[in-house]
Amino acid sequence: MKKTLLIAFLFPICTLKAQIKERSAISGFNIAADVHVLGWASTYFQYLDKNSPTGFGGGFRIGYGINEMFEPYAEFNATSLSTADIDAQSFTMTHFDAGLRINLAGNVHPVRPFIEGGYTYLRGSAKQVINGNDHVDLVFYGGKPHVGGGLRYFFKIPMSVFARGIFTVGKKSNATLDGTEISDKPDVTTFRISAGFNLNLTKLSKSK
Repeated sequence: MKKTLLIAFLFPICTLKAQIKERSAISGFNIAADVHVLGWASTYFQYLDKNSPTGFGGGFRIGYGINEMFEPYAEFNATSLSTADIDAQSFTMTHFDAGLRINLAGNVHPVRPFIEGGYTYLRGSAKQVINGNDHVDLVFYGGKPHVGGGLRYFFKIPMSVFARGIFTVGKKSNATLDGTEISDKPDVTTFRISAGFNLNLTKLSKSK
C-alpha cells in the first residue's frame, strides 16, 4: 500500500519535470551583433549638437553567462553622424562598453528582459570642422558610467534577437584641437537604441 502511494505521489512530479522545457539560454559564451541609432547632447558643442544630433552605426558584443541571471559583457560600437548641415569632412563616435547584465525571468521563458550597467569609454571625432575662421580636427574622449535595459527573444536555442536602450550618465569629457589638449571639459551624453542578433556559443557547441 505504501509503495503504491509513493508511486502515485512521485508520478506527477516526474511528469511535471518532463514537461518543463528550456526555452532560453544565457549561461556560457554569447556573441552578438547589432545596428543602432544614436542621439547625443552637449551644451559645449552647441553647433554640432544642433546641426548633427543623431547618427547610425553598428557593433559587436561578447558576454559570458555565469548562470542564467548574471552576464558580464564587453561591447564596441561605431557611429557615423551626418555632415549635411555642418561644415566638416566627417563626424564619428565610438563607444567601448564593459559591464554586467542582469537577465530576468528564467530559462523556461523565451522572452528575457534585462537591465545592465557599467562603464563606457567614448571617443568623438570631427575632421576639419569649422572653428571660427579656421578648420580644425576635433577629438573629445573620456570615460563615463552607463545604464540600460531591453528584451531578448529566443526563437530557437541558441539563437535570439534583442532590442535595447543604453544611456551614458556621465557628462564631462576631455578634448583636443589639432592634437592639442584644451583646458575645458566639454559635457557630452549619448543614448543608443539598438536591435540585433545573439548566438549562445556554448549551447551551439553542445548541440552538435
